[in-house]
Amino acid sequence: MIENMKKKYIILVLLILRNTSFFLVNAQTTNEISVVRNGVTFTFAFNCDNGPCEYGKFVTGDYWITPKTSSGKVTITRITPDGEINGAMLNPDLLRNSSGELISLDNQKQGILNMYDHYSSDLNLMTQLPVDIEGNSSVFKISTRTTNCGTRAIQDGCIDTAVVLTILKEVPENRGANLFRPPFHGKEKPFYITDKVKLNRLPKLSQVSNGSNGVIGGENGYEHWLVPQIDLYHGGMGEFHRATIPHAAQTPYAADQAKDFLDDLGNLFGKESNEEKRAAVYSLLQKGIDNYAIYKMGVSFQSGAGQHLGKKPPITLLGALYDDAVIFEDIRSIASNQEAIEKRFFQEDAQVKMGKSGMAIWGDELGVENTHWYFARMYPNVDSQGSAADPYGYIDGPAGGIHPDDSQTRDRNYMGVAGGPIIGYAFLQHLMPWLKYAAGDNEVLLWSDRIYKGYGIENFEGGLWTLPDPVAPRDPSESGSCKPFKLYSTGISECTKYMQTWGPKENNLEDFIPHGKDPKTNGRMPELHGEKVSFNRLPNLTKDFWDELRPCSDPTNASYPCEGLGSLPSAVLNTGEVSIEEKPELSISFSKTIFKVNTIHKYDKITVHLYSVLGQDLISGKSFGDSMMLKLPIHMFQSNTVYIYRVSLDGEIYSGKYLIKQ
Repeated sequence: MIENMKKKYIILVLLILRNTSFFLVNAQTTNEISVVRNGVTFTFAFNCDNGPCEYGKFVTGDYWITPKTSSGKVTITRITPDGEINGAMLNPDLLRNSSGELISLDNQKQGILNMYDHYSSDLNLMTQLPVDIEGNSSVFKISTRTTNCGTRAIQDGCIDTAVVLTILKEVPENRGANLFRPPFHGKEKPFYITDKVKLNRLPKLSQVSNGSNGVIGGENGYEHWLVPQIDLYHGGMGEFHRATIPHAAQTPYAADQAKDFLDDLGNLFGKESNEEKRAAVYSLLQKGIDNYAIYKMGVSFQSGAGQHLGKKPPITLLGALYDDAVIFEDIRSIASNQEAIEKRFFQEDAQVKMGKSGMAIWGDELGVENTHWYFARMYPNVDSQGSAADPYGYIDGPAGGIHPDDSQTRDRNYMGVAGGPIIGYAFLQHLMPWLKYAAGDNEVLLWSDRIYKGYGIENFEGGLWTLPDPVAPRDPSESGSCKPFKLYSTGISECTKYMQTWGPKENNLEDFIPHGKDPKTNGRMPELHGEKVSFNRLPNLTKDFWDELRPCSDPTNASYPCEGLGSLPSAVLNTGEVSIEEKPELSISFSKTIFKVNTIHKYDKITVHLYSVLGQDLISGKSFGDSMMLKLPIHMFQSNTVYIYRVSLDGEIYSGKYLIKQ
């Protein structure tokens, strides 16, 4: 008995020694890590209890280190490039009050570039070395350039390139080999696992490649997307957010970044194997992980001209490829989240909406407080806001940017700048059903089809949407010196007809003065209906294959579906007539004689509008509770015809196309 116990003890000791030696052999410890990126050498020197720290790499190549114990700290003693000008920040975030709420954007500070007025040295780690850092933290480190920053607004300096060092509480599973780098913004550091990335959801289209291009993007994928961008300063600091783009790695204008991302994503739609696509996919998903964290922190990317584009597609791709139902539904809900749209979290969501005529329209809603500015732009010398929406929701904006008077400048029409990446984003959704389902944004699809080439709209070849429009145009007898915006300052506009025969109603700026004629032929700019827009940043796949691939991703077309389209999400309902994407709040059924809405929750006000694709308001109805049914006149709705629905649940808008088959 005693002899057997001795044998068991010896075996146990041997097993312990064996396992201990295994961990010692596989442990990696150091006091210094160096990374070369875009020709710049970044060095982090540190210690853990005056000794080395364990370290490793995530799947994307970024380094992690851990203290001696999960409650311990890492002491960082030196970071290069040195100097306060080459800033570093810990868990970058906007400033918040004691309740964790963001303080006003005008009072925000940053700790990266010390040549700007809103800089605070207290936020720059380079002024605090040596510094002790707890686990589950990220150090964002830049190198700075003071020339070739791309625009006069940031000529004092900008980020050249950047890296992230992550401090974990403990050694991660598999030493991080199957983990993405956690987001470096904020204090939350969730892990995303490569095992959950479903590459079979990507298309395999012969038009994109012949399957023999080799590893896409090279061994490390699209390395330019692995260079992190701090993306917090889109409000309150003017053009400063453009200075945060890593200029050596990515194009220094967000509209160009947006096009580049969509081009890179489109390159993954070919017939190459999943292994040939894997590294490139991981690069794009890392961008989505970082952007999604910013959204979850409640920080808005804003909307406007071209400076804020491209932040949503990486997040949508994360939702489409990452197999997590909670994350998926959260990402999918963004496009219908009214609060997110009003706060302009993403340009792709905020800038395109369903208009009152039944067609999706373009422009940034600037609020009733900007109504006089809108009408002042009807005949501008220079339109200072080239992305303003129609405040009454009938036609494409901006006002002055699309006005037909040739004596006036149209230089401020940013539709041509912003539209290309938005159209490209929509086109990739048509080719990859999982991407479309994750986006949950039918308005973008409708607008892109219409504005680019009028797809699906009979006798309309694309262009601006300015009819029907009941709003009165500027009165031709109006004083030439009329400037409605002066009402905000002096109270004297020098107008004689404004708010009498045109413009808003004086006692209610949210209402307009109508022209009283046929809105199908009259309005503010009827002669511009269908006028083409030149889009200067269309992604390559959109330019090259729209005519060929857009029809075969359309269920009304005989060639649908194209061979090689991405797999269909199991959550999409097939009604037998058309695929309707199931929404958490809403399900829809229909025929030639009924249109029925069912909801999970009860609502005080349910409204339904059905339109033709030309914008004709066919029928509408109101109800409350958790369901509503519209009985449709049998002569009004035809077989083999596409219609547009717009459902409002207590102000939350859902819209899209639906097809009635035989």
